[in-house]
This record gives sequence, structure tokens and C-alpha cells, in this order.
Amino acid sequence: HGHSGGGTNPSLLEAMAASAKIIAHKNPFNEAVLGDDANYFDKTESLTCIIDSTIDSQIWELRIQNNHLKIENIYNWQIIVNQYYHEFNQIFSSHTKINQEFL
Repeated sequence: HGHSGGGTNPSLLEAMAASAKIIAHKNPFNEAVLGDDANYFDKTESLTCIIDSTIDSQIWELRIQNNHLKIENIYNWQIIVNQYYHEFNQIFSSHTKINQEFL
């Protein structure tokens, strides 16, 4: 339950990678990561309703597959490292150009 601090919760990514059926707290961070591939609750009553409901197994299977694809294509360490590398290179490159203009 790390949603109150903001950002992407590592335990959520682990649940996605572990093929979990995810019932997540309804907040912008979880919704940005999961999209339509989870059930959401915002208070005890809505969580109880979700737990008591029967959700079609095909829906869960599709959600699990979609979450696996997100782990592979978005929340993948190599992809994230490459994105940081690209950003740092852009910053360094623009900083170097600025310094060269003043020399």
C-alpha cells in the first residue's frame, strides 16, 4: 500500500509480473500504470463489493496478459535505463553547446 507517496509502486509492478489479479486503490498513479487492467476501489465498501463479485476468468486472463506486456514493453529495466541515458545525453549535449557558445 504505497500509493500515498505518489509515483509507480514497485510492489504493483511485481504483482503485474507475477500474474496477479489486481485490485488497486483508485488513484492517478495506479490508474496510469494499470489502465483498464485492474479493478479499483476507493473505500472499504467498494473493495468489499469487488471481493464479493464474480469477475469472468477471461477478463482476468486478458488483464494479466496486458499487464505482462506492460512489464515487457514499458516497465523493463533496460528500457528505463535507455530512457535515462537518452535524457542525460540530451542534457549533457545542450549544456556542452551552451558552454561552447561562451568560450
